[in-house]
Amino acid sequence: MEINLLSNETEQALVSGILGKVGTYLERYEGLENPLGIISQREATERLEITYPTIRRWEARGLKRYTPPIADTKTVYYKITDLLAFLGVDE
Repeated sequence: MEINLLSNETEQALVSGILGKVGTYLERYEGLENPLGIISQREATERLEITYPTIRRWEARGLKRYTPPIADTKTVYYKITDLLAFLGVDE
C-alpha cells in the first residue's frame, strides 16, 4: 500500500524547484573553473553575489587570501578549492 503525503501537483512543484536549484548550482560551479585555480576577490564577489564586507568576514573566519609578492599590490586572490571548501561544497 502506497501512502502519498503530498498531492501530485505539490510533488511536481517540489521536484521542479529542486531541479532548478541544482541546475543553478551546477552552472555556477562550472563557471568557477579556471586553469590556474585562482580567482580575484572582485570576481569572487561578483560570481558568488556577495559584498566586500561579506568576503572580509569569511577571511576572518578562515578563508585564506593570496596577494602577489609585489610592493603596493592591492589585488587579492583566492584558490577556488579554498572557496568551495569554505562553502562546504564537496568536489
